[in-house]
Amino acid sequence: MKKLFFMGFALLLCAMWPADAAAQLKIGGRKLNTGKLLEAGKDVAKAVTLSDKDIAQLSREAVEWMDANNPIADETTEYGARLKRLTEGITEINGLPLNFKVYHVVDVNAFACGDGSIRVFSALMDLMDDDELMAIIGHEIGHVVHADVKHAMKNAYLSSAARNAAGAAEGSTLAKLSDS
Repeated sequence: MKKLFFMGFALLLCAMWPADAAAQLKIGGRKLNTGKLLEAGKDVAKAVTLSDKDIAQLSREAVEWMDANNPIADETTEYGARLKRLTEGITEINGLPLNFKVYHVVDVNAFACGDGSIRVFSALMDLMDDDELMAIIGHEIGHVVHADVKHAMKNAYLSSAARNAAGAAEGSTLAKLSDS
């Protein structure tokens, strides 16, 4: 337990350390980009400390933007009324409130976010009967239940950390690739 605490504390220090005050390191004849190493440390710290509250906030911000930038078929439309009818009584899962909307767009898709927002695209609704659409909605609810957004965000932070750490050796092929 102490080892885990000290490792977390060291990562937190790395995350707070200003990049312009970083030491210059040279290992194996190769200069290390300490800024990238610090960014890698910050990303690992973000992945380790990512909470359900963080996921809900990040998801809410993303969904607010998407709702503002996509035409929504409200309950007065055929699409909105159909989705409302299908999801009536499905208001929460594991204590998390669910909210459903239809984007009136030509793309065939549906998605769920970590704040309980589920969006279905009208073009998908055109292709499916009610039973098929309920299977899609159930699938999207499954993403919420299994915290798939949280896992994806953690993996994104860890992937970024790996890219930055691998690219820290200046002049290396990995450094060039991590900059592209």
